[in-house]
Amino acid sequence: MVDEFDEIIYGRKSRWPARILINGLIGGMLLVGVYALLVRAVQVEIPSVVASWTNTVSPRRDGQIVEMPFRENDRFQQGDLLFRIEDKALRASLEKTSESIQTLELQIDEALSTASRTRAEMDLTKEIQTAQSGIRTLEATIKSLNRSLAVAQQNLATAQEYLTSMTALVTSRAATGSQTRIAKADLIAARQARDAILDKLDVAAVDLNSQREALELSKSQLENMKKLTADRVNELRIEKDKRAGELAAMIEELNKLTERADFEGYIVRQYRRQSDNVKAGDAVLQISESKEIWIEAWFPPEHLPLVHEGDVLAVRYVDDLFPVRVRRIGPTAMMHPPERVSILSQNTRYVPVRIDFIEPGAAKAAGLRAGYELITLVTRREGLIYRLGLRGTQIKARSVPPPADEPTTGAAEASEPSNSAGDQL
Repeated sequence: MVDEFDEIIYGRKSRWPARILINGLIGGMLLVGVYALLVRAVQVEIPSVVASWTNTVSPRRDGQIVEMPFRENDRFQQGDLLFRIEDKALRASLEKTSESIQTLELQIDEALSTASRTRAEMDLTKEIQTAQSGIRTLEATIKSLNRSLAVAQQNLATAQEYLTSMTALVTSRAATGSQTRIAKADLIAARQARDAILDKLDVAAVDLNSQREALELSKSQLENMKKLTADRVNELRIEKDKRAGELAAMIEELNKLTERADFEGYIVRQYRRQSDNVKAGDAVLQISESKEIWIEAWFPPEHLPLVHEGDVLAVRYVDDLFPVRVRRIGPTAMMHPPERVSILSQNTRYVPVRIDFIEPGAAKAAGLRAGYELITLVTRREGLIYRLGLRGTQIKARSVPPPADEPTTGAAEASEPSNSAGDQL
């Protein structure tokens, strides 16, 4: 073969250069083959997913979703409406209760107005004032009659004494019978004056009692009317307060029909759609804050020896590569999480590995969010030199110590919150 090559190329003038060239090529190919056989490397692609702290939003009441302005991957601001549930029975009860409260308020106003009109028509206040004025007049009259009675009593006593003295004088013949008759006439007049005053006192006392009874009757009627009005109004107000309490509870329940965002973030997953009927506690949305993201990589147990905590690897998303660091390797293998069916095989066990972005800002700028699927790239050496144990079977792209404030063991990370099945890292 070499001779033929020499003849073609050099016209049989010189064979040594051709022989050296051909032998060199053949030797190089053999060396490359031996090297590949000894230290052959294969790039392993590990299915992974972007993760972050997420919350599942559920309704607090049964009902139908009537408003849901956001869809998967949409961003929202703090306070934005996530979804609203409609409960027609609750709204009907709320409207009915509101109407009953308005009716009770009207009844209270009507009761007070009716009582005021009735008092005006009966004019009890005026009757009371008239009775009180009459009582004051009669009391003044009685007081004056009592003074007159005292004078009449004094006059009667004086007339009695005068008649007695005249009688004694007539007996001793010191006075005449005509003087005695005059004394008797004065006594009779004094007695009649006294009796007239006593009669007037009796009449005034009867009138006073009558006026007092009329006054007490008017007061009693007024008090009864006020009491009846107060009792009725109090009864209506108690019922109104009761309905107001029911209305407040309904409004509180009505507020449960609306779910708003407590933070800025985006929709990771939409479990239910608008017009779906849901029950309290059903998962409707999975939302995530945009502050922190990392990677959940799911290693088959046979590939787990390829990585160690602190290894620097690369992940691929479409055509972009991002540097990452292995933070924590799960202690045990587990069946694939149900939420990762799209990237993992059925009936296969995986070991969860948490991997952090070295430059999370670049990952966020590229649009990576929780739930995005990507590939973690790991190099596997398959050459004979590694299989025979002549060199370590684990080759790392680059190993760096983890930051001082980040623990390197799964036990040290047990205090972190968990947001999905993959957070058992």
